[in-house]
Parts: sequence; C-alpha cells; structure tokens
Amino acid sequence: MKLRSSQRQQAAYTLVELLIVVAIIIILSAMLLTGVQRVLSLGARTETLHEIKKLEQALQVAMAKYNNIPYLPSRLVLHNDINVYRTSTDPIVQQTANVLRSMFGKRFISNGTTVNWGGFTGNLNGAQCLVFYLGGMNGTDGFSDNPTNPTLPGGTRIGPFYQFRSNRLTPQPGYATPLMYLDPYGTPYAYFGATSKNVYNLADCVDLGVQPYLEGANRFLNPNTFQIISAGKNKVFGPGGPIDLNNGVANEAGADDLSNFSSTELGNPVQ
Repeated sequence: MKLRSSQRQQAAYTLVELLIVVAIIIILSAMLLTGVQRVLSLGARTETLHEIKKLEQALQVAMAKYNNIPYLPSRLVLHNDINVYRTSTDPIVQQTANVLRSMFGKRFISNGTTVNWGGFTGNLNGAQCLVFYLGGMNGTDGFSDNPTNPTLPGGTRIGPFYQFRSNRLTPQPGYATPLMYLDPYGTPYAYFGATSKNVYNLADCVDLGVQPYLEGANRFLNPNTFQIISAGKNKVFGPGGPIDLNNGVANEAGADDLSNFSSTELGNPVQ
C-alpha cells in the first residue's frame, strides 16, 4: 500500500512539474515573439531610413545628369503629341516641357513629334514622379538617349539612377504604368519636389492624403530641393503642414512617419 501511495504522489509531482514547465515555455515564447516583432519593426524602420537616404542621393545624381536641372517638381503632364509642349499655355504643361527639355535635351521639344509613354497619358503625381525621374516609365530601364524619343527601347540609356526592387513597384489600379514605389511597410513613398525656391504644390500627393511639411508658417522644409516621406509602420500619413521637429510635434496618425528631413520619426524630437 505504501508503494502505491508513493507512486501516486510521484506521478502527481510529475504532473505539477510538467504544468510548470509548460507555463514557463508559454511565457518565454510570448517574450520571444514580442522581441522578434520589435526587432522586425526596428529592422523595417532602419531599412526605410536607409532607403530614403539612398533615394535622396539618387535624385541628386539624376539632377546632375539631367543638365543640372535646378528642380524636379512633383507634378508632370505626359502627352503623346510633343507639339502640345510647344504650344500649350497651361502652367503645368509648360513646367513639364521645361523639365523634359532639361532631361532629354532641347531637340526633344523642338524636333520631336510623338512619344509613347508606355500607353499612358495624363498627370503624374508625386509618388509616380519619383519613379519616373529615377527609373523611367517601368522603373528599371531609364530612358533612351535618342534626342527625339526617350522611350525607345535598347541603345544607350540615361539611368536608371536607383535600383528599385521590382516586387515593390506598383501601378495605380487600372494602369500598367506609371509606377509608384512602396516603402518596406508596403505604402507608396510620397514625393514633393520644389518648383522654385520655397515653392511646393500642396496637392501633388493628395491621393496619399499628405501635404509637404513646413518649418514654421511660411518656410518649407528642404525649401530648395524635395521631400521624401514614408507613412511608417501604421501606413497612415500625417497631414503635412507646419511642424516643429525640435519638439516632435506631429499629427498622431503621422507620428511614426519617416522622411529625408528628419533623422527620426516625425513624432519624436530631433536630437
């Protein structure tokens, strides 16, 4: 009888120990999962900041290659009929003509007749302009150096100036081109390009729900170049507008936004 009682007690102890071990495993697994998620989150943040820096550098290289163009605006209008660029009085069309003339040479406007923009005509928004300037219509081939038709395949190429990851190039629904580039979190980068000193078009990324940021009431951040913005982990952009980077003042939704004018999230003070 004593032997059986001892065996039952030993089995009971074993069950309790097993439950304790299971509980410890569950706790450790939860801690490990939390740690892995944090590492992955920090990894995406670091990758995004690094990528924004590389995009910024690539744009500077492109500007030099495009005959030292002073500004790469974030709104262009693509027409198949090049004569439109010679005759239109629309300010955005004229702005586009000036950009294309600098990118491809004077003969593109003066001698060109038609150009095929990959089956697309119409406005390029800021996110699409970023890919257009750095990688061409498909984001990977750049442009031909043919002075009257830059979209011809083959031959000597202008660019690409940045190696976009093909699995993160995406069109707007219903189009094959033009393309936008997704950040590591899966949201298109917003791009705002100045059109002249301290002049930005507030509506160039209206489809993403963000406007360019200002330092104070009247001075844009990066007033003479451009702004590149990631929506961050929550995939929601802040609204843009005035921001005090020294105090980390930002719309709550955009507090985790990342950019080329801040070394940290827009909701955190810049050290």
